[in-house]
Amino acid sequence: MEQALKLTTFDERARQRVRDGLRSYMRTHRIGVPTLQVRIIEADAPRYREIPLSTLQRFLRDAHRTADAHVAVCAQFLEKAGEPIAAADDTGFAPALAGFIGVPDDPLSVADAALQSELAGDYEVTGRQEGEPAIRLGLMPAPGRPWLDAAETVSPSEDSPLRHRYEGTLAGNGPLLFIALRHTLTRLPKIYWLERADSAGKERYLAGQMAETLFRAEGEKSSRVFTRQLILEAKG
Repeated sequence: MEQALKLTTFDERARQRVRDGLRSYMRTHRIGVPTLQVRIIEADAPRYREIPLSTLQRFLRDAHRTADAHVAVCAQFLEKAGEPIAAADDTGFAPALAGFIGVPDDPLSVADAALQSELAGDYEVTGRQEGEPAIRLGLMPAPGRPWLDAAETVSPSEDSPLRHRYEGTLAGNGPLLFIALRHTLTRLPKIYWLERADSAGKERYLAGQMAETLFRAEGEKSSRVFTRQLILEAKG
């Protein structure tokens, strides 16, 4: 018996994550919506499903409810392009993490909403040395909630097709920002303790400590927990 195809559906939070990912891609590559439309269709080989320009423009403006099929094409494009998209939190981890560090799961205050808006965006590690991996962290507001969704891609170099993906949550308590991530395949954890760093210009920086774990190869005795100090600079 032929198995029925399962339709992918997107709730409002999932749609916002895809929308933010497309906007981030446009900023990074300095392109407009018409060029984005062409790239989305070309990346959908071999099906090359059509997404009308007007539909894509309205989706990016959040002007109407776009069909799930069109949102799915956009989401698949972002996955192929290596653009970080925070996954939906269906585990209850985000409110648990926020509550653990003292942030109640209450409706956002005006001040909290402003802070989310200031923190949201794409970040890259500054001062990366030769041989160090390229890290790109995306922070996206969780509508109506006192935390941000986080997604990260790590690759050995800017040109490498190999990418490690992480997903998680940012919660803040006072000036301190705590990000807890997990690798999407291995589930190994990675954490950041950060604070906003002052800048004389319009640049935005987060500075602090990162710790991650890697699988220990058979026979290895050295630690597979790595820590480092770093500075993340907002892009775009």
